[in-house]
Amino acid sequence: MKRSAALFVVALCGLGRTAEAESYVDRVNVETTRLYVKDERGRAVVTVTNNSSETLDIDVSCTFFMSEAKVGMGSNSVARLPPRRSDTIEVMDRLTQRLDAVRCTVSNAQK
Repeated sequence: MKRSAALFVVALCGLGRTAEAESYVDRVNVETTRLYVKDERGRAVVTVTNNSSETLDIDVSCTFFMSEAKVGMGSNSVARLPPRRSDTIEVMDRLTQRLDAVRCTVSNAQK
């Protein structure tokens, strides 16, 4: 019985960390500043802004489109972005496709 209670407490602690990490996603802003093709791959230049009071590790995911059709995806990350600071990263499409639009979002932000 004690082992079950201990596992329950460990599970609750893990859930607390997950909820804490998820809350930082809302405090990060992602803005696409440029979309271009180089070496036949789509690339997006993205400005990531940490609006929280914590230093964060931030993951950004981008979906590339041709008209309204999804044609590819890519991701990149910013490590240890200080509070209220911005950084610029490049996200490259994993596929070689024609494209004309991109949508980028924060997939993870945690201390």
